[in-house]
Amino acid sequence: MMPFSSNKDLPTRIKKMFPSTRLQAIFRRTFNSVFASTKNESRAIAIATSAANKAKSKSEKNSMKVAKAIQELRKIKIIVALAGLKKVFSKKNKKLYQQIKIVEYKAVSQLSSTEDLIIEGVALQEGTFHGIFYSAEVLKKVAGSFIGKSFKMEHTRGLLGIVGKVIDASFDAAKRAILFTATIFDETAKRLLREKLAKNISVGIEVDTIINEDLKREEVISGEGKEISLVEDPACKTCGIDKIQEKNN
Repeated sequence: MMPFSSNKDLPTRIKKMFPSTRLQAIFRRTFNSVFASTKNESRAIAIATSAANKAKSKSEKNSMKVAKAIQELRKIKIIVALAGLKKVFSKKNKKLYQQIKIVEYKAVSQLSSTEDLIIEGVALQEGTFHGIFYSAEVLKKVAGSFIGKSFKMEHTRGLLGIVGKVIDASFDAAKRAILFTATIFDETAKRLLREKLAKNISVGIEVDTIINEDLKREEVISGEGKEISLVEDPACKTCGIDKIQEKNN
C-alpha cells in the first residue's frame, strides 16, 4: 500500500468502511503523513483508521444534535401557535382556552431535559413578615402542608408558573424554620439555579391570625402551605437555597 494521491486510490474496503468523501480524505491524509514519516504501513493504517473513526463518531453526534434541535424547533412552533390561539380564545371561549393552556403546558414540558435538579433550603423562618408574626410553634404545625405542593417562580399563577414540586418539608427546631426539598424540571429555573443567579425563597401560605394585645402585633395561629417560590426579593431575608444537586430520572 503506497501513499494515495486521491480518494479514488483508496482500497475498496476503506471506502466501504468510510463511505463519505470527508472521512476518506481524513484517512488518506493521515495515512500519507504517518507513512511518510515512519515508512510503517501497518502503523499508518491503524492511525489513519483511528482518526477517521473519531471524525465519524463526532459527525454522528453532531447529526443527532441537529436532529434533536429540529425536533425542539418543531415543538417551539407548536408552542408559539398555541400562544396565538390563547389570545384568540381567552375571552370568547373559556373552556377551550383552558384546554389550550393544558396542551401548551405539556408541549413545554417535552422540551425539558431528562435531568431534574434537587434543591434544599429554608422556606420560612420564625419572624415578622409584612407586619405578621410567624412563631416557631406555628411553623412546626404547618411544615408538612407544603409537601406535594408546587414550586414556582415569583408566585406566578396558573399551570405555566409551575417549575417543580416540593417533595419534602419539615420543621427544624435548631433553626426555628421550615426546611424543604424540591425537584425542579423547568429549563429556565434549572439554568438560573445552576448559574447561581437565583437563590432566594418565598412561600405562599394561607393563614388565620389574631391580634396580640399585650405585644401589640398580629400573629399567625394556624395556616396551610400552598406553594414555595424562587424569588428575587424575599420577605424572609434568611430564607433561601442551601444545596443543589442533579437528579437522573
